[in-house]
Amino acid sequence: VMHDLSIFGAFRHGWRVLRGNVVEIVPLALLFAGVHIVLWGLYNGIFIAIHSYLIYKVTGSADAVNAFLTLDFDEVSYVLISSIVSSGDSLNSRELFYIIINITSLALLLASVVIETIMTAWRSAAFTIGYRRWTAEKTAVPSDAPEPLPGL
Repeated sequence: VMHDLSIFGAFRHGWRVLRGNVVEIVPLALLFAGVHIVLWGLYNGIFIAIHSYLIYKVTGSADAVNAFLTLDFDEVSYVLISSIVSSGDSLNSRELFYIIINITSLALLLASVVIETIMTAWRSAAFTIGYRRWTAEKTAVPSDAPEPLPGL
């Protein structure tokens, strides 16, 4: 634990730093929250748009898209399966769309992991730099302090 403090000592130290620098920390936290909400909205909007399009292409039915958007996944499964069974098309073209949906889902999942990793690193770096700045004034050696003795 930092500065050789106990766990609870580190929490108390962190609370003191937060209280002493709340004017600088709150806007930074609000900035992070805002960026996170915007990225979350974009990601989910893209996810919903792509999956809605692919479900519509597979089923040709707006009912399946409506069921997907209302989170009625049983209905989505029913419409997808019934569209395959009742379709005169070969199953290969339908199976290709299922593969595309799964690959798209995996790609979006990996993209979200990369984005969240970048966000975590950014938050960590910003708060580490901030912490050093917020605590440096209290632990810095005064400019008028005497020079250490030679050989010590």
